[in-house]
Amino acid sequence: VPPNAPPTAAPQQSIVGPMGGNPFLWLQLTDSKGRPLTSEVFLGRCDQGQFSPTVDLLLPTEAFADVSADSCNVSSGPVISLDGQLQTAPIHGRVIFRNSNEVGVGGPRPAEAALDVVIMAAGPAFLLPQDSAQAGTGGNPLISTRYLLGTGVAIGIEEKLGRCSALVN
Repeated sequence: VPPNAPPTAAPQQSIVGPMGGNPFLWLQLTDSKGRPLTSEVFLGRCDQGQFSPTVDLLLPTEAFADVSADSCNVSSGPVISLDGQLQTAPIHGRVIFRNSNEVGVGGPRPAEAALDVVIMAAGPAFLLPQDSAQAGTGGNPLISTRYLLGTGVAIGIEEKLGRCSALVN
């Protein structure tokens, strides 16, 4: 949960399974489809009370952008406009209860039950500032986009959009 965020409470729910009175607990962060975002993090035994695990992960995000051109025949170069938004995807968690902390060690597999919870709903959409730029090349150049961090480091791949004329409003 992000720093200074309110505590997250799991809905009260019974765990059905052959658990003893004091199971071992693990936490695994997943996306909204149950795909793991982290490995399982051992928390301890149920009776140990409140846990404060720290997990680093890349926060899944979706970025959308509309790129358009006003004109491609200007001798000083086309004027390209960008408009879009960025939104973080929801983070779910799987709390895993086991009757043993010997996972993966020979012998019978420990009894297990799990509880899936929403840890963080989809974040608010951040609007990309509407911006336009004039390219320094004339004619009908090839246009592409690439997202960058504030430090200038590229994220993702360069998306080739085609010739300027294909983007004219």
